[in-house]
Amino acid sequence: MTQKKALQDLLVAIEAGSAVQQDEGWMHLPCTRHDDGKMSSQMGRAWRSYHGSMDAAKALHDAVLPGWWYQVGSCHLSDDARVSPDFNCPVHGADLALEYDPSIDWADLTDVDQRPAGNPARAWLTAQIKALIAGCDE
Repeated sequence: MTQKKALQDLLVAIEAGSAVQQDEGWMHLPCTRHDDGKMSSQMGRAWRSYHGSMDAAKALHDAVLPGWWYQVGSCHLSDDARVSPDFNCPVHGADLALEYDPSIDWADLTDVDQRPAGNPARAWLTAQIKALIAGCDE
């Protein structure tokens, strides 16, 4: 199974609220290198985001989408989230412009309107996974 297909399947499960820790897509989340040189998967952060941890959703966002902006909100009816490359970011903007097409409306592409309300971290996770899927070359 390709990374893109695994993430797409995971997205379907997350949106349905039926994701389980054994879903293959969790393993296809990008790894990040720590200061000590070790690589780590983002599976735990994603799993905690799925279950409502905003701290985990923020840590996951920072790890897998550096230089991307985000909006997360909640109202009586829905939890809402969207992410997009920040092409004006002084640290990551130039690299993002090379990697992602600035003419694409990334915020619209990753927009999440999750109903009923009650888990904004899951909405944010969903937006992040949509961004990762859109960025897959496969």
